[in-house]
Amino acid sequence: VALRIKKAEDALREERDSLDRLVEKRTKELKESEKFSKDIIDSMMDGFSILDKDGVHVDVNKSFSKMTGYNKEELIGIGPPHPYWPEEEFENIQKAFEKTAQGLFDDFELVFKKKNGERFPVIVSPSQLKDDQGNVITNFASIKDISERKQVEQTLIQNQYYLKKAQEIGSIGSWEFDLIKNELIWTDETYRIFGLKSGAPLTYDKFINI
Repeated sequence: VALRIKKAEDALREERDSLDRLVEKRTKELKESEKFSKDIIDSMMDGFSILDKDGVHVDVNKSFSKMTGYNKEELIGIGPPHPYWPEEEFENIQKAFEKTAQGLFDDFELVFKKKNGERFPVIVSPSQLKDDQGNVITNFASIKDISERKQVEQTLIQNQYYLKKAQEIGSIGSWEFDLIKNELIWTDETYRIFGLKSGAPLTYDKFINI
């Protein structure tokens, strides 16, 4: 009897040790996986923000801190309205926030505020994690600073404006011809010179017969 008890105890001890090793292995793998995920997020060029179901910051990556000027410690634990929300943009951001809460994951073009007060345009791409019952566990979003793109767009608009004015002053028109579509693309001044309504569709044959 004593021998059987000892064998049972040894088997139980071995099973317990095996379970401990398995737990230790799984814990190590989980930590490595979490570190790997965190390293990926921190290496992103775009900002990345993780919030709980109530919109309270759980974590942000380095790019988001650099983008806004707020370090991680200044944001974690802070709920809406977040310090990088400009007062004049509260309504727009809140609407986007509510859509995300409803599971509508559009890309939102918004304006954020740096710690020094400077405003800058962003594209926010939100998403969520839910449990098996459909309850929101985590909200997260990538945030892209589009200041440079906006500057390029503004420069293009200004150049188009100055070209239009220069053509009006000099009565000089310009045009392009799309060989594939057989379409002429005229500036407003070219239409004016030929006495045609601006934007009227033109082909090469129509132009020849003007």
